[in-house]
Amino acid sequence: MKLRYLYRAYRARYRDQRHEIFAARAALRPGDTAADIGAHKGAYLYWLKRAIGKSGEVHAFEPQSPLAAYLQNITNTMNWKNVFVHECALTDRVGTSLLHVPGKDDSPSASLGDHVNQNGPNHSYECVVDTLDSKLQSSKQVGFLKVDVEGFELQVFRGAEQILEQHTPVILFECETRHLTEHTMTDVFAFLLDRGYIGSFFAPDGLRPVEDF
Repeated sequence: MKLRYLYRAYRARYRDQRHEIFAARAALRPGDTAADIGAHKGAYLYWLKRAIGKSGEVHAFEPQSPLAAYLQNITNTMNWKNVFVHECALTDRVGTSLLHVPGKDDSPSASLGDHVNQNGPNHSYECVVDTLDSKLQSSKQVGFLKVDVEGFELQVFRGAEQILEQHTPVILFECETRHLTEHTMTDVFAFLLDRGYIGSFFAPDGLRPVEDF
């Protein structure tokens, strides 16, 4: 398990997500707190752990039970004392919700949004939901958020409003129109702009200013 996990982490670092992981490592300092929201199989965790050192914390959020158990096993195997796995989805409220998962097994496309149901065979089950403000309320400097939640980015940010305003972490997130059913990409970026986020971001067509949204 350990070798397979390390292979996945290094493949992500040097091939599949090399730019994203470079940005994550550049954003963090020893002692920071990092959050991997939608951690899946944990390709980012290894590098986030290295960036924050022994004095920081990494929090992985994954609502799919088999994947959360896998991440906990990896954490135990690697003897990571400051990596914490949370079996829940993050949104803007505390409680439970239906998680929709394409196919019969776990999936990187699992979502709280029912748009998943329109794309072929799937299954759904109830999962715990929480807010980032609640989960990290006692954390030290929150320096980085990786958010991959298949259309629920705005809800995650609404549930992290205190952290965004107090810590202004660097945010790496995926936001695609095809996943959005109740709002637009403009709404997502407008929310961040209202909380002091300015500058540029990488889109499929290159570097663009946030103010374009």
